[in-house]
Amino acid sequence: MNGEVQTEATGGLKERLLAAGREILEKRGLEALSLRAVARAAGVSHMAPYRHFADKDALLAAIAARGFSELTEAMDRAAAGESDAMRRLEAIGVAYVLFALDNPALYRLMFGAGIGNMARFEELAQAGAAAFSHCREALAAVQAEKGASTGGQSDAALRTGAITLWSLVHGLASLALDGRVSLPTDDPTALRAAIESILTSCLPNT
Repeated sequence: MNGEVQTEATGGLKERLLAAGREILEKRGLEALSLRAVARAAGVSHMAPYRHFADKDALLAAIAARGFSELTEAMDRAAAGESDAMRRLEAIGVAYVLFALDNPALYRLMFGAGIGNMARFEELAQAGAAAFSHCREALAAVQAEKGASTGGQSDAALRTGAITLWSLVHGLASLALDGRVSLPTDDPTALRAAIESILTSCLPNT
């Protein structure tokens, strides 16, 4: 109990619970993830999680929100290495799919697997919106680089285009995770090239 008090005093209890929840999710699956299991893994009392999470859904939503933040960071890193707008767009798409393949349980959780009434979790909604904004901003940069020849795009058209791009990478990631699309996952270089080839072939007129 003293360890639990110390953890709370230093502000580390929430992080400890989230880390424990993430580990359970990745190693044992969503079915094994509960507030009691997280408390046990974190080495705290079974009531300790309720200091930060009203229920299991709140814990899952917090883990999912962290997942979206990690996805955003992965897309940021991928885009940072490219100077050409179209190449940045492709790099973001590749990073998105690779993130899903590297974190299958987390990825499914991020899109609602096991979470009831996702709309009530503002942190999750904001984290998801931040990730989506990368598609929109990357597409806007491509259009801006094309210049006057495109005639510009309205906000509505840009949003529609971003949704189309999101649907593309999300669909590819989901199909790959479900085994509906065969990708060379045992060869990182070939995997990246395969994803890039698929995305590029679908975005010839972006």
